[in-house]
Amino acid sequence: MLSKSSNPNTHIWCYITKFVCAFDSLPTAKNKYQEAVERVRESHNVLLASEQAYLVGQTEPIFSLLIDEIVGFGEKLSDSEKENYSVFIFTTIVEVPENEKDDEGDPVMQIAAKLELDAEDDFPSTFPSRTRLIWMSESGRESPNCISQ
Repeated sequence: MLSKSSNPNTHIWCYITKFVCAFDSLPTAKNKYQEAVERVRESHNVLLASEQAYLVGQTEPIFSLLIDEIVGFGEKLSDSEKENYSVFIFTTIVEVPENEKDDEGDPVMQIAAKLELDAEDDFPSTFPSRTRLIWMSESGRESPNCISQ
């Protein structure tokens, strides 16, 4: 159960990390994800982190974009090799102070960068990923407005 924010001057963000990986590499991807969550925990309160990878399938265009990062641009996998890969999602919910300032830029975006499974990898990547985020609120405190990102 998601507990109430420990500080009323914080925002809660849901980070959605889409990544491509081979089905048989999911345990290693989970380890990479846990390392990424630990990087975030060094500076922020992680409220929830995925225990499972949500299977998305070979959804386009993200699948083609990320699969190219596994072999390197210019190289191609055969159709039969691509069948071993899919897009998956890990979700992380993080509490971020409302007016947090940092010399390195926007802390909300820095967290997204830390959650990339390939953040510390050389190219080509084993687990290429893209992390997007959405602002969350505690139940009962929802805003009537709706924006999109």
